[in-house]
Amino acid sequence: MDNNVGECRLHLKRTSQFINRLRNFKIYIDNVHVKDIGDGKEVVIPIDKGQHTLHIAIDWVKSEKLEIDIDSGELELMCGSPLTGVKLFIPFITIIGSFVPKWYLFIKKA
Repeated sequence: MDNNVGECRLHLKRTSQFINRLRNFKIYIDNVHVKDIGDGKEVVIPIDKGQHTLHIAIDWVKSEKLEIDIDSGELELMCGSPLTGVKLFIPFITIIGSFVPKWYLFIKKA
């Protein structure tokens, strides 16, 4: 049996914001859907030691992939949308942003 299985934990907190507040983001580790996260929520995901790629998605829009290397313990990350405040009132920004991943979704170290 692999000693690395579920040995570490990934804490992912989603910001609370108006855009997409009624919709869940899908969380992918190594391109496998592992969990959903709601607006303003935090999830804890068991994860194996080692290198992984992580991204979030909503509909066809995906964040850029985040490369993580977890060796022990816990890793805290944050996700959400950079479209906040006045940016929401710029005509077509949400449509254009949905085709440029970093304009619509982000995932980063907390």
